[in-house]
Amino acid sequence: MDAQRVRLQLDRILASAAFADARRASSFLRFVVERKLEGHAGEIKESVIAVEVLGRTPSFDSKSDPIVRVEAGRLRERLSSYYEAEGGADPVLISLPKGRYVPEFTERRPREASPRAGVLRLSILPPENASFESFAVSPDGRKLAFTAALNRPMMLWVRALDSLEAKALAGTDNASWPFWSPDSLSIGFFVPNKLKAVEISGGPARDIADLVVGRGGAWNSEGVILFCPRPVGILYQVSEAGGTPNAAREVRRTMSLATTAIAVSRTCRCA
Repeated sequence: MDAQRVRLQLDRILASAAFADARRASSFLRFVVERKLEGHAGEIKESVIAVEVLGRTPSFDSKSDPIVRVEAGRLRERLSSYYEAEGGADPVLISLPKGRYVPEFTERRPREASPRAGVLRLSILPPENASFESFAVSPDGRKLAFTAALNRPMMLWVRALDSLEAKALAGTDNASWPFWSPDSLSIGFFVPNKLKAVEISGGPARDIADLVVGRGGAWNSEGVILFCPRPVGILYQVSEAGGTPNAAREVRRTMSLATTAIAVSRTCRCA
């Protein structure tokens, strides 16, 4: 495919809402696309990406540091979101095949005429012999996180909306009030006296902050989580990396009104 067409498509993707405030994903995509267009596809390796794109040292060890695989997964999610929305009619497709880091460039096939869109009705059932306690739809509209008890304490579950199977996430006993990260890859939730987060791909849940009784949260694209740490009181904010929460005396403009409304509406009588 003509390199100029690919570069124009790359610029269109990186200027889209799907890649807004996504510095790592943008740098990752530009690096692998340019290397392939320059005829250096053989140099697109995990170790090279780690050092030249993600700032790791030359001693980088992929066995102990999964950052390239994690960022590649997030990049694939963003590309999918772009082509499902803003790029729905783009003629050039740039993709990153799963398990590889060398991008592919293809022409979009003409769409067949489809019947006029109608009303969609959807019913979502909890796992057998269980019931929903609280739930949240992911920002990309493709997944559902919910809490349910099934022969054990309340746990966090996740289900793709195009699937009939739900998966329980290990290490989330006594979870409540789930909320999503902006990239739809992680879920924040509350347990007694803690705010935690877990990646939907697996791995241990990690502590974010101490609290009394959590009542809803919101997670913005700058890595800030807004929540209420007790049944009655003001909202607090904390970094997604964890730390000591600070009073959120003013909700920052970078957090959307809709996301902020969710956090506040789920918070019991927060001032």
